[in-house]
Amino acid sequence: MSDKPEWTPARSGSYTAFEPQFWDKDKRKWRPVSLKRPHRWEPSGVPQPLLCGGINMELGLCGYDQAMALAHWFAAEAAAEGVNIDVRVQEYDVQYDLKARRCEENSSIQERYSDLLYQVDKKIDGETRHETARRWLAEHRQRCAQAGQAKEVKAPCPE
Repeated sequence: MSDKPEWTPARSGSYTAFEPQFWDKDKRKWRPVSLKRPHRWEPSGVPQPLLCGGINMELGLCGYDQAMALAHWFAAEAAAEGVNIDVRVQEYDVQYDLKARRCEENSSIQERYSDLLYQVDKKIDGETRHETARRWLAEHRQRCAQAGQAKEVKAPCPE
């Protein structure tokens, strides 16, 4: 039996999501409409649905209304340039299973961090304890590298 805590089901289910598409006459196939604005790394401006919107964003999918809006927006942009295109929305079945469990490592990391803070030999005024510890670690690694020793914090390095 493992000492790790069991997985706690947080949320699971299935739903239908959609992808806006346009007909590419040159390649003779349906292609997805980009969910990003052209020439920018920004969302399309169409809000995701309240439920499962984050999952949709990860998958590059939308709710039905959002997909239709993007498909028609894409067609309107093409029409403004004198091009007539066909658009549609492709349906996808999505299943998800989100789980969580507490990591036991965190207490060990906290103990090691506290131990490190006590090893710090000189605190500089104006630094937080965290900044001092980071500086000390960098100096410690540098001393160890110069001496050709391992970079483990607890290993003694020559001054």
